[in-house]
Amino acid sequence: MTVHPAAKGPSEAARVDDTLPLTVERADEVRAFCDSVRHPAASSRNAFNEWCSCTGNSASVAGSGYGGVFGHRARDRQHSEAQFPLSVLVPAVPAPAVPVPFPGGVLHTDREVCKVLGGKLRESLGLLLLKEPAPSTGSSSHERRAGRRVRFKPTGEGWGLQEVEDYLVSFGPISEVEQTEPGVFDVTFLEAESASHAARELDGMLWAQGERPLQCQRVIAQEPAPSAPSAPSAPSEYQVFQFYVDELLTCAHAPGPLDRQVFLSELPLEEYPEDALRNWLQDFGEIQNFCLLQDAKQEPTGHAYVTFATHEHAVSLVDTLAEEDDDSINIKGSWSVSEKMVQRAQGPFRGDVVTSLAHRLRGMQQSLMCDKLLLGGDSWPSTLAEVVEVFGRKPFPQALYILARTTLPQEQIKQKLKAIVSHAVSHPIAPKKAVRPPAPQAAKVAKAPQAAASAASAPAASAVPAAGYLATARPRPVRPPRPTTPTVQAASPAQNTQVPRTHAAQAAQAAQTQSPPKIRASGPSVRPAAAPLRGTAAAAATPFATAATPPAAPAPAPTAAPAPAPAAAPAAAAAAASAARAAGPLSPCILVRGIAASWSEQQVKLIFAVFGGVAALQLSEDQSGRFARVQLKVQDKMAKAVEQLNNTQVGDGELMEECTLSCELQGVEETRPKIHTVFLDELTLSWAGLEPGAGDCELYMCNLPVADCLEDDIMEWLGGFGDVKDLYLLRSQEPGKDPKAPGLTGQGYVRFSSNKEAKECLEANSTPADAEEGDVIGTWSQSERLLQGASSVYGLDLLQCIDQNFLQSVGKAAKVKNLWLLAEGRAVGPQAPKPQAKQLHFASDCLEAELPQLREQLRQALAELRKAKTEAAKADEAKAAKAAKEAKEAKEAKEAKEAKEAKEAKEAKGTALRTEQNGADRSSTEQ
Repeated sequence: MTVHPAAKGPSEAARVDDTLPLTVERADEVRAFCDSVRHPAASSRNAFNEWCSCTGNSASVAGSGYGGVFGHRARDRQHSEAQFPLSVLVPAVPAPAVPVPFPGGVLHTDREVCKVLGGKLRESLGLLLLKEPAPSTGSSSHERRAGRRVRFKPTGEGWGLQEVEDYLVSFGPISEVEQTEPGVFDVTFLEAESASHAARELDGMLWAQGERPLQCQRVIAQEPAPSAPSAPSAPSEYQVFQFYVDELLTCAHAPGPLDRQVFLSELPLEEYPEDALRNWLQDFGEIQNFCLLQDAKQEPTGHAYVTFATHEHAVSLVDTLAEEDDDSINIKGSWSVSEKMVQRAQGPFRGDVVTSLAHRLRGMQQSLMCDKLLLGGDSWPSTLAEVVEVFGRKPFPQALYILARTTLPQEQIKQKLKAIVSHAVSHPIAPKKAVRPPAPQAAKVAKAPQAAASAASAPAASAVPAAGYLATARPRPVRPPRPTTPTVQAASPAQNTQVPRTHAAQAAQAAQTQSPPKIRASGPSVRPAAAPLRGTAAAAATPFATAATPPAAPAPAPTAAPAPAPAAAPAAAAAAASAARAAGPLSPCILVRGIAASWSEQQVKLIFAVFGGVAALQLSEDQSGRFARVQLKVQDKMAKAVEQLNNTQVGDGELMEECTLSCELQGVEETRPKIHTVFLDELTLSWAGLEPGAGDCELYMCNLPVADCLEDDIMEWLGGFGDVKDLYLLRSQEPGKDPKAPGLTGQGYVRFSSNKEAKECLEANSTPADAEEGDVIGTWSQSERLLQGASSVYGLDLLQCIDQNFLQSVGKAAKVKNLWLLAEGRAVGPQAPKPQAKQLHFASDCLEAELPQLREQLRQALAELRKAKTEAAKADEAKAAKAAKEAKEAKEAKEAKEAKEAKEAKEAKGTALRTEQNGADRSSTEQ
């Protein structure tokens, strides 16, 4: 391991901001170096090892996330150069590990992991941020030419200005995002270093196999070198800025039952004073507090927080503001991010975001050029004294805010704080144990409708269901109307300061509102809509991340003129329900099973409120239990509802009985990919008809009588041929209508104890060549033979050739995104799902219409693979025979040569002996 001379050695104290350029050749050297540095703790060694894993020097991956920052710079798995942060050896605060895998060479499909790879974990796990190394002198002119702008070309659909900003803000503060052409965005950062980091990490990144890579390149010579920003005060003077978290981050989560606070923006303070706005808000329900926000100069910002006494009243306000009305003032409202952060484990972030944000602010104070950087609010009261000292007054305490005294301009510090808050929300500190919502709060939500009902008159209370804000004797409010003249006359103290609305208008609004408003999450989506999702339910779609649905038929307000339509609503609803049941099953619809016994139609509607509301509902029961057919008002959201609610546990055990729902889409043409399975023996393979080997004990059966026999009956019938070790019946993607055969296709695998028993079963049934209609057909299992490897009757180990490259090639030819090979104890391909059976089968997240093409491509690819392996085996055999022949000839030539040489040596020896004897004879004669 080589340490550059500019770096500090192990004997010196390592500072947090030090950067150590390393040339890593062996993982053991890295571990030895890590053990010799300042803090040789197990967690530090693990972090270092994980970094090594990302550069290809170790096979074990625990996944702290540091590979997301540095792993992309390593291209050679044997010799890698990268900048390793010494900050991982100096933990600032304890924090839980984030399970983010970074196996070498594996491409990721999950967008959140891609955010991590894009640099989302630059300052994560409670560790201090590593400063980016300064660019070399040789590249400084290039950096200046490139500037602060990048051109970003994402893949997939659903990308807008907000989605691009939310994705790239993790690299640094952004000053501007513009769309130059469809699918192309120019993003201008506040710092050139952020643009360089984004381009370096994102350009060429793949989200999934088969997709084109991302493009993120710096725009060369598009803007001059940025001049120094004109600060409102001298650089040596500090300015005080205050930002509430909702001014930095827009809520993108669905409402929960604990949400009662709403963040308002673009308030018409010129048209309506504070008292008029307060009176208007009181039309939605009882207000606990309302505060217009002010900046450090005590100027109104046009933002406000309002907290209602119940969640249902807040829902009414958010839904009203979400509707478009050109005749009214366009006030914007969203659920309070601050309130959701304070909820900690009970909220949508599932962790302590407040503490995570406080730790990150503490670590970023110096880089933000702040002498004071404080987090404040009722949930973080420890800084109140300092806040009052710096700010000069006490801010609104019932929302989280950040107070910064800095030399940076306001917009720059705002963008930096936005990135920090966004990062803290994405990386909360995990709770030590699960925490249930507090009982008093739940009781309050549950008892609120009863209190409202008791406050009304007896006839009105009997006609109003005890649920939701519509249980009160209040018509649904509307937006404040636009002023008729540009002059601000409504603010005159001599006039009524309430927002102008007549009782007749209230009555008309109540009469028009015959169905409850849809419960929607306000704010833009965090991720593009085209994000590939698979197999998991979004946390935001679980029923207790949604709001309580108002009742189906609101009661008329006592203050409104009598209207016959609301009075007849219960009878009309009952008649409509009877007509719906008589008309037969709904289609298209969502078939929901697993419904708790205590649930009514109201609870079922509540589950689907976040998806736009229920248009029609049929609640029934059969021998398998209760089920419902649900038709949504927005049918385009039915597939999304099934995806997010299927196999999801709902209910809190207090207000709603807990149960696990299974959802299935019926009567809708498939438009979204889902996991489809193709077993190896379902493919028509031309090389399957070979004689069995001694190890063949498994059969693939077709035309099994699943419509007339239960699985136990089939098992008993097959047991007549011998000892059945295993029986697996194939099922289709859609469950069948026959309760005796729920989705069975008539195909299956049966494994006997011996080859003899399997052969007897095969001989007793038909073969594909002589089968007649209705005959059970049996063939030897190709899955079993491939799993046997080279010991199979094929004499080839074909399975080792079906690797990730093979699957990628077939998937590309079949035009499917992902393709996996699965079996018992085997999964080939990244992010592979769980195997469905012990036998070999392929799985792909594709459309059903794409299955025929996928099967054909698999059949062709397997045939070509066996042909290539057979030819290669024959070539190897011929080569071995030729080599053996050459070796034999060489051996024979060598033996002949050796014999000849031995013969010549023998003759030479005899000649020498004779010569010597003749010489001796001559000497004797002469004497």
